[in-house]
Amino acid sequence: METFPHPPGSEMNELLCGGSLIHERVVLTAAHCILAIDPHRLDNLEVALGAWDTKEGWLAQVRQVTKVVHHHSYKGNTLQHNMALLLLNQSVEVTSHVKPICLGPVQSPSSCVAVGWSKTGDLSNIKVPVLDRETCEGCLKNMNEYEASAICPSLFCTSTTGFHDKSSGSPLLCKDPADGNYWQSGVLVSQLPCTQAFYVNATQELDWITRETSDLIHYGMTLHNLPSFAAIMETFPHPPGLEMNELLCGGSLIHERVVLTAAHCVLAIEPHRLDNLEVALGAWDTKEGWFGQVRQVTRVVRQNSCKGKTLKHNMALLLLNQSVEVTSHVKPICLGPVKSPSSCVAVGWSKTGDLSNIKVPVLDRETCEGCLKNMNEDEASAICPSLFCTSTTGFHDKSSGSPLLCKDPADGNYWQSGVLVSQLPCTQAFYVNVTRELDWITRETSDLIHYGMVP
Repeated sequence: METFPHPPGSEMNELLCGGSLIHERVVLTAAHCILAIDPHRLDNLEVALGAWDTKEGWLAQVRQVTKVVHHHSYKGNTLQHNMALLLLNQSVEVTSHVKPICLGPVQSPSSCVAVGWSKTGDLSNIKVPVLDRETCEGCLKNMNEYEASAICPSLFCTSTTGFHDKSSGSPLLCKDPADGNYWQSGVLVSQLPCTQAFYVNATQELDWITRETSDLIHYGMTLHNLPSFAAIMETFPHPPGLEMNELLCGGSLIHERVVLTAAHCVLAIEPHRLDNLEVALGAWDTKEGWFGQVRQVTRVVRQNSCKGKTLKHNMALLLLNQSVEVTSHVKPICLGPVKSPSSCVAVGWSKTGDLSNIKVPVLDRETCEGCLKNMNEDEASAICPSLFCTSTTGFHDKSSGSPLLCKDPADGNYWQSGVLVSQLPCTQAFYVNVTRELDWITRETSDLIHYGMVP
């Protein structure tokens, strides 16, 4: 919505378009909806999120838009690449009425639901068939054949929705037969007179969406503090007023509700003992003191391929009982995509128990394999591509699970490239290569935070 100056007590706003929440602070919509919005007018741009409950009434959250990113390939009021991302001034509170949805990965969607406003202004959802490419191109007969053929693969073409014109930017939700949830597959960009509706294919634009979302929410970090670092602790029953807990490992915050660590750190934790598993996050500021947040772990997911305390696939994800409050002292970090990292920083606890970070060189593969001489040659060769091997960190043993941060020369921020899994006597430290495990991390994180939904 765009709001306008108005007398006190009088609200004036204009509905511009629909959209979808894809992250607690990011909304996806059609680029043409906000093409005319000037940067200095963002104070007037708001997003309303919520749902109508017959018992509880309207449960809404309103956020102001602080930044708009149009797809770099979008050219005016056209179909292709007609997408934009809106950064909200603060995270939404995730409830049963307000929560993000995942994009894709439904292949060849057929059972889909279009969402938008009816001609009378009611929010509606209707089942629509996804039409074949030939039918889609036929609808675009006013365009030359080459342009129509080039456009259609980047779109979903469905039967007409009959929605109000202000429904542009609204999502097309397609059912995943594997779990019955609906995932967003498209963004409504046009309803043509040929009784067809066109949606930008969200799956084909996923790389752009992921990259720009990461940039928007500033997940890269500098080393002024370590806001993504996590301490994983096991607590024990104790007399009132006396705290007893044991530090298990380090970790890193990769989402407001998910911590990444080494699998061997939590291998012995049984499901019924999760009540005793906590994560402490925060940073020490010499002027302002300790800024900490503590969350309980409600679920643990280990890499399926991890076999005990080994190097390969030694990763686990911890789901927190509630989202952290993102501040300058507590915030997630992005994983990858630094290529061939060389300028890296290892984070962990020193032998005296102080949280430390030290610069370490990433060693070449031959040196890495040489350190593993006690293993047979084939096994060493198979392991090394899946790891980063650095010079020794000299950290405390409880530093397993801690991140290796590598500098992106493009923006100077540090991104997580590895998870510490071993410090060997050959004076080398081994980190699981996060980039190689990114597909597993992304998939399991999506499952953990339940971003799939029913309409």
